[in-house]
Amino acid sequence: MAWARPCGGGAAAEGGAGGILAQPAGVQRWIVELARPPVVEVAPRASAADGYRRQLLDDHRQVVEAMRRAGVDVEVHHAFTTLFNGLAVSFSAEHLPRVAALPGVKRVWPDLKVPRPSPVQSGASPQMDYTRDMIGAGQAHQHGYKGQGVFVAVMDTGIDYNHPDLGGGFGPGYRVITGYDFVGDTFCPDDEDTCGVDKVDDVPKPDDDPMDQHGHGTHVAGIIGASAASPAGVTGVAPEVTFGAYKVFGPAGSTFSSIMIEAMERVLADGADVLNMSIGAAYAWPDYPTAVAADNLVDAGVVVVASIGNSGATGLFSTGAPGNAAKVIGVASVDSLGPFEVNAGRVDQTGDTFGYVAMDFSPAAAGVSGVLVALPAGAQEGCAVTDFPAGVAGKIALIRRGTCTFQEKSLNAKAAGAMAAIIYNNAPGVVLGTLGSEGDYIPTVGISQAAGDLLLGLLDQHGTISVTLTEERSFEENPNAGFTSPFSSWGLTPDLALKPDLTAPGGNVRSTYPLDRGGYAYLSGTSMSSPHVAGAAALLLGADPTLTPDQVRRLLMNTSAPVAFGANLAFLEAVHRQGAGLPNVWAGLNTPVTVSPAKVSLGELQGDDAVRQVTLTLSNAGSEPVTYEIGDDLGLITDFDVFAPSLWTGGAQVSGPPSVTVPPGGTATVQITVDASHLDQHPAGDLIFGGWIVFSPTGGDAPVLRVPYAGFRGDFQSRPVLGHDVYGFLPLLDYVSETPGVIRPDQGEYVDIYFHIGIQPEYVRFTAHEAGPGGAPGDPAGVIYEDQHFIRSPDPQLVFVLSWAGELMNGGHLPSGDYVVVFETLRPGGTPDQVESWVSPVVSIRRAGPPVLTLTEPEDGLVTRMETVQVSGTAVDPGGGPVTVRVNGEEVAVGADGSFSTRVVLDEGANQITVVAANQRGLTAQETRTVYADWTAPVLQNLEPSSDVTLRWGESVVVRFTSEPGLHAAYDVIIAAPACVNQRLQA
Repeated sequence: MAWARPCGGGAAAEGGAGGILAQPAGVQRWIVELARPPVVEVAPRASAADGYRRQLLDDHRQVVEAMRRAGVDVEVHHAFTTLFNGLAVSFSAEHLPRVAALPGVKRVWPDLKVPRPSPVQSGASPQMDYTRDMIGAGQAHQHGYKGQGVFVAVMDTGIDYNHPDLGGGFGPGYRVITGYDFVGDTFCPDDEDTCGVDKVDDVPKPDDDPMDQHGHGTHVAGIIGASAASPAGVTGVAPEVTFGAYKVFGPAGSTFSSIMIEAMERVLADGADVLNMSIGAAYAWPDYPTAVAADNLVDAGVVVVASIGNSGATGLFSTGAPGNAAKVIGVASVDSLGPFEVNAGRVDQTGDTFGYVAMDFSPAAAGVSGVLVALPAGAQEGCAVTDFPAGVAGKIALIRRGTCTFQEKSLNAKAAGAMAAIIYNNAPGVVLGTLGSEGDYIPTVGISQAAGDLLLGLLDQHGTISVTLTEERSFEENPNAGFTSPFSSWGLTPDLALKPDLTAPGGNVRSTYPLDRGGYAYLSGTSMSSPHVAGAAALLLGADPTLTPDQVRRLLMNTSAPVAFGANLAFLEAVHRQGAGLPNVWAGLNTPVTVSPAKVSLGELQGDDAVRQVTLTLSNAGSEPVTYEIGDDLGLITDFDVFAPSLWTGGAQVSGPPSVTVPPGGTATVQITVDASHLDQHPAGDLIFGGWIVFSPTGGDAPVLRVPYAGFRGDFQSRPVLGHDVYGFLPLLDYVSETPGVIRPDQGEYVDIYFHIGIQPEYVRFTAHEAGPGGAPGDPAGVIYEDQHFIRSPDPQLVFVLSWAGELMNGGHLPSGDYVVVFETLRPGGTPDQVESWVSPVVSIRRAGPPVLTLTEPEDGLVTRMETVQVSGTAVDPGGGPVTVRVNGEEVAVGADGSFSTRVVLDEGANQITVVAANQRGLTAQETRTVYADWTAPVLQNLEPSSDVTLRWGESVVVRFTSEPGLHAAYDVIIAAPACVNQRLQA
């Protein structure tokens, strides 16, 4: 299973999970979840844990033995008992149904590859001082709160522990006090395009040195808790924490989900207080094993913080696991405040300068110089090659932002012959853009609207100007500063839970980087926002080590403030894009009151069932009563265009008591009504809405408290899984064969089934049926592929493709015949009557027969006194494919002409020799021979003559004897006589 674009072209959206299902056929990695709950759910006390763990390990042993008895050639990579009960294993995909049906097995999950985080390389570079102050950490530092005594684990690419801002060493006495490399320095389980030629290595080689070979983990660690060792250094959110470095990525490529679980169990064993995971797989359901293990780690007492994902451009339901796990703090991103550094461009004729930022995936732009050509009126956006004047060839094209993607503009400019492209904004601020993916581009940069106006004015004034893109730096204001980063993923989760939980600075953040790569870097991504919250959690725990993970999350969420939607401060960003909002750790350190639950997921509100009663409990740990006025704020709502949601105003009607007083050391409960019944008349149709229940103190300096809520108004189960693509003809079956409608698997022919998933379904299933009259499905022939809690497609163009050559999921191969493929998928939360289905055209499978096996030796019934016998012959596949030959179960070499030869060791007496030839389709041919081995001397009886005989010349004698019945033997009669005597024997 893999991604494809059936009509070609385009690039995958940034943050997509194209590899999440692209496991190859044959032997694959799996996570086998067993029925019993893990240790932390049943026996958290050490005295009980050991005994229960032994039970789980015994279950593991029994399951592995059962797999092997069932003929499954299984390799065990790791056993999990603490946070997750299961095994990381490898076995052939054909055995999946057999393993899933074994007693004690709860479910078998693919051990998904998790891509190494790819934050946006930012040409812009504001200082981290801005981001610390955005979450109140600077104020906390002024009062002495710096994370003292808190141990923060960083699961990532490792940490450059030699960096002076991170302590300058590794082990006791340094800042990075412990860690482990779970994969080794050569691990890269992807293809050569990712890993490099001859560098693919999917075998982890763990060691004790978690040195960062990439940079991402060092950047994350610096945000959490760097302490500047020089004026040019970085100080993070919690500069007095200690670190554990848990390296789960090699120098390039992905890691496996099971390795993340292994690392989580070690994080718990090492006694970490906080775990940051700036890692995730987009579009996942929150019940995947990494999410389950993360939730259990929270239950074991560790605050777990994770990035929510960088798939915001791909629309709703794009959160990633484990950030979307129920108890994990999933963090979205806002751009950091303050002016930022960019490269400087110069107009050669006038000396005027302007700031520019090279787009992601653009070739290097610094040093580019040439004549500037603006696109003509009516075609300034460059969305077609014909928009570009002929005179642009060999020059720099000046293009306006809008209508089509930056990638399209750049490629069109290249096709028109331009040497580079400058894209100016259609709104205030510098364009910070991406070309989407690796490609063959011309240098492409973004500039501000003001810079675009400057260049257009100079063109009008001078007729011809040239520009040079220099390496010099200048400062620009970021118009998106303090607002949601465009890449930040949207909620909700596929089961309609509210995610993200918080937002934090993640756009344009300066932090530590490996010393051999410059020591500092500016990166963007939710990978950068998550460690801000992990550092904030450390500040709270440093002030009060008795806080539980739930209390930490509640303090951070209760005291957060929602961010506005862009520059329009009249509206608040949607709840399912920011969660509770931007945390204020100083407020969290000072609030006497918290509200539980910290957020409310309303789920589906359909028809008349559109009103929810929400009970909130306020707890006062202070010595004075606190009175709050109760109100609410609305976030923007989105319609249900999954891939390109539109924002609307409106929302639910919230009512409740006007105020509440919380006694010192006590609690108070309020009942809030959220009424979404009127939203069925909203022009957006089915929609996701949300807001915040607000508790404003009437006196004193207690901070404002908020509880976010979100829900879906409409019939969620009525939303189709299929039909969201731009093509209008999917699903589609394409014959990759010489004759349409017919595939000959023996000749490498197959069909491709293209399908698009518009929203995460409960399951997908492809079943082969015998073709009935008119191509209707007849009797089922077997399951081709099935999976539960499937992900969605990243955009309306990118689809899944399933290649099929007649094989079944259980390892079988359909014989020659006519079949149809039935594709079924169940809508999220749906019932069996809400299954969507599609029936393929008829697929005629035409197979060659089994191998032709010819056994030339030994002959059947052969009797030999030898200890071995030669077995020779030929085995040829009519389809031209390879053939495997086994003699008495032992595989023997087969030549290119199908010949084989081997010797078989015999036992005394009758020996049965069985030769089996098999082709790739699983068809076999068999021949059997019986060979007798006789190694005993014969016993002679009734010998005649019975005594010595003297013969004269010309006389003869008859020699007779008998032996055992049925004995096949040869006998020699030797007559001793003088040499002159003529010896003649007649038998």
